[in-house]
Amino acid sequence: MSDVSSRRSRGRPPGPGVDPEARREQLLDAAEAEIAAHGTDFGLAGVASRAGLTRSAVYAAFADRDDLLTELTRRHTDRIIVGIASALNDVDGPREQTRATVDVLARWMEENSRLAAVLAPRMQSGVGDSHVTGFLEQVLQVGFEQVGGNPRAAAPWARALVGAIWTTVAWWGKARTMDRAELVDHVTDLVWEGFAGAGGAGIRLPEMQLPISNDARVLDVLEQ
Repeated sequence: MSDVSSRRSRGRPPGPGVDPEARREQLLDAAEAEIAAHGTDFGLAGVASRAGLTRSAVYAAFADRDDLLTELTRRHTDRIIVGIASALNDVDGPREQTRATVDVLARWMEENSRLAAVLAPRMQSGVGDSHVTGFLEQVLQVGFEQVGGNPRAAAPWARALVGAIWTTVAWWGKARTMDRAELVDHVTDLVWEGFAGAGGAGIRLPEMQLPISNDARVLDVLEQ
């Protein structure tokens, strides 16, 4: 028996080569659809079925359910970070940039309510090199240093910002007592009071270079 044959999983017939990255993306797409349908109760069997594959194909791509969720979190944090960076480039003035950041997070949670319930806790704790709170922390650090503030405030502020938005939008998703624009205005008013008090009105962030790679630091994507 050849080395290749001996390494092949028992009972799995030989077949054409599969691009591992393409297979993982296919399964992540299926996982998103499965979570949208079943929320936190989704299972890998459902992911496999939705992708038209067997469970063994899922385990060939991901070690377990937690591994799949980790990769799905990375996918969406990358999208959110690019969305925030684009929003910061598209508007002028620190208050407008604050509102744009709040709106990116609120819109993602509104459009992906079931997915957010599964992924938001992982985003808050930070998964891998690319996560929302870490990105915002670096943005705030650059801003505080620019106005002569205390850059140590960036870490708690970033987490307070994301936590406040996630908590508020989770409530809003059930109550629906206002539209998203009004919600974003209220959260922005609250956040901006703190920023303005720390000299935030004087912050002028340079334009960010897009796209942003998974391991990029804010200082690397700010045009000097």
